[in-house]
Amino acid sequence: MGLARSITGARRYAVLLQRPKFVATIFGVAVALIVLGVGFSLIGVHGSGWPWWFHGATIAAVTGLFAGLLARLHLREAKSREYREIFDAANDAIFVHDLRTGKILDVNRKGCEMYGYSREEICGCTIQDLSSGEPPCTQEEAVRYIKRAAQGKPALFEWHAKTSSGKLFWVEVNLKRVCLSARDCVLALVRDISDRKQLEEELAQAQKMQAVGTLAGGIAHDFNNLLGAISGYCELMLMRMGPQDALRADLQKVCTCTATATDLTKQLLAFSRREAIAPVIVDFNEAVAGFASILPRLLGEQIDVVKRASKAPLFVKASPGQIEQCIMNLAVNARDAMPNGGRLTLLTTPALLPPASEAAHAYSDAFACLTISDNGVGMDETTLSRIFEPFFSTKQRGKGTGLGLSVVYGLVAENHGRITVDSKPGRGTTVQIYWPQCESPSATTEEAGVRRMLPRGTETILLVEDFDGLRQTTRAFLEMEGYKVLEAANGAEAIWAVQQYAGKIDLLLTDVIMPGMSGVHLAQRIAILRPGITILFVSGYAADVLDSHEIARPALIEKPFTFDALAQKIRDLLDSAESQSPAATSSVSK
Repeated sequence: MGLARSITGARRYAVLLQRPKFVATIFGVAVALIVLGVGFSLIGVHGSGWPWWFHGATIAAVTGLFAGLLARLHLREAKSREYREIFDAANDAIFVHDLRTGKILDVNRKGCEMYGYSREEICGCTIQDLSSGEPPCTQEEAVRYIKRAAQGKPALFEWHAKTSSGKLFWVEVNLKRVCLSARDCVLALVRDISDRKQLEEELAQAQKMQAVGTLAGGIAHDFNNLLGAISGYCELMLMRMGPQDALRADLQKVCTCTATATDLTKQLLAFSRREAIAPVIVDFNEAVAGFASILPRLLGEQIDVVKRASKAPLFVKASPGQIEQCIMNLAVNARDAMPNGGRLTLLTTPALLPPASEAAHAYSDAFACLTISDNGVGMDETTLSRIFEPFFSTKQRGKGTGLGLSVVYGLVAENHGRITVDSKPGRGTTVQIYWPQCESPSATTEEAGVRRMLPRGTETILLVEDFDGLRQTTRAFLEMEGYKVLEAANGAEAIWAVQQYAGKIDLLLTDVIMPGMSGVHLAQRIAILRPGITILFVSGYAADVLDSHEIARPALIEKPFTFDALAQKIRDLLDSAESQSPAATSSVSK
């Protein structure tokens, strides 16, 4: 009984005090010696030929060593449990690789959760068993990184890993050589970086889109000048022709083509975010039917495009380019969902408030509904719940940006509309866009086929434009309308012309983007030389003037403009300037 108590006490004190193994051994020996020595002194030992104290010391020593051994084993188990808890509590996956066999010896709880295996299933595998196997994540690359770590060199790299279900994801791996139980091993710290890789891809895509937008804006700027010159020459020729001239119809077709190209330019500028969208009242049926007519060429012969328009007129306030962009994005998605061909149906109908659209109801009670349906592969509920997320795509890598539906959603929401999507796997997809209706526009004299008389004048206008063709046609038109025109190709020529001209200059008509000196800075200089001068800016980029903090309430006409619009704008500004005091006529903040 005394022996059992001594062993138990020695073990308890060794564990509680957490002493090193040497101290624990000495502690056990000392306790046992004291207890047993006292015991033998009480009972005595006879007949052995040895003194009683020798028997007590021998038994105490053996007992003490046994107690110390038990204490060390218990302490080792406790520390092993502590290290395992730390090992499993790590937020990153930790793998222990045997350098000799290449097998995984151990893995923590996070590694099991990350890859979807149990610890028993992972142990014995190789790194290749847990990777995609696609270049550059090959067995050869894995061996190369492990050899670097075995040589004590840094081995930090990104790897395409694979879960038990076959799902691929990106990880960051950091390898370090260690020695465990006299065995050379490699410790692999693995971190899931799927979210980071997605953000990197989104950033790269956004930068690509920004570059494309910048390119589109630059092309649109130069294209605007060309369209302005073409349109100007056509209008001048029409003005000089009689109503029965044989070439008049051909020139009118050129003007119509120029107007179509102008709409394309506006879409490019809107895409590059360099033009504020100016909504107008359009016939929804005509806008949809007009763009739907080019869908067969866009989608290919394997897609049958069916158009059904509402019998009742549907007028909405929107940019035609926005409606076309919505149709194009949805049509392209429908085509990709029908790889073997199919039918795409576009239907326009009047509609009441769609379900759960209180916000839209606050803007309008009646809607024009565009229904676009296909008989493609459809979508499951999981995919359907994410279709409007930016950069989410079910297409193969490199074959989709994941922005099509998110752009459509943004355009519809911007116009106080609503979009609904219904889809089932194998049953196709139906998308409905609800656009708020508005009142029909009143017929103008131009729509009735009667050309109104353009406002004329006799004032002096300083025309500044760096593109020769546009400057020449604009000057010819203004002189036909009775104005006196001074022209300049850049800011320096304009300032010289102002200094040389002794008479009154009533209006400065200047481009905004010019080499050397911008139109904004030119306007500031001329406003000092000629106080009270009226200023009209010309630009394909409305934001160039509207966003300038140096200009107060700028007057602007956008390229490419028609001569009718230019004549009316100039007349309105000059008449307004005459009705105000000279100090208030300038649009430039000095």
